[in-house]
Amino acid sequence: MQGRFHYYEGYNLKEVTFPVRVMKKLGADIVIDYHIKDAAEAALEITNGKGVDAAFDILGDEIVSRCLPGIRPFGKVACILPPKGDLTLLYRNNITLHGVFITRDKKRLEEMREVFERGMAKPVIDKILPLEEVAKAHERMELHHGLGKIVLSVAETG
Repeated sequence: MQGRFHYYEGYNLKEVTFPVRVMKKLGADIVIDYHIKDAAEAALEITNGKGVDAAFDILGDEIVSRCLPGIRPFGKVACILPPKGDLTLLYRNNITLHGVFITRDKKRLEEMREVFERGMAKPVIDKILPLEEVAKAHERMELHHGLGKIVLSVAETG
């Protein structure tokens, strides 16, 4: 499929159109909101039955197994947590599974800095709060309100 495809899964948001708007603003050509339609079915419909090139799971559980029917043969799926469920379609359709280990080591951060400086990636900031509201920031994260990073601002002294 030509273009960028984003499979959005997760976040218990009252306004489910918000993540769709954010994904489109970030450059996605097509965003499938699983609250409205089954993502694998929608991917097949959009691609005339061929399936999408790739999917990315950031929440775990059975998300990878649920999206496999919508990925084309020889496609790719990446996840940051161990996948669960029936993964038969991985080998049946020669789909490559990438496990992405997220670390905070200096070398990786230096590599990412260059990506951001070149404008190849953009940070998504959900909310900027003063340091005094750190408890509110934690509550927001735990309740999955918002999409993006929460930034705590520190006032300069003297």
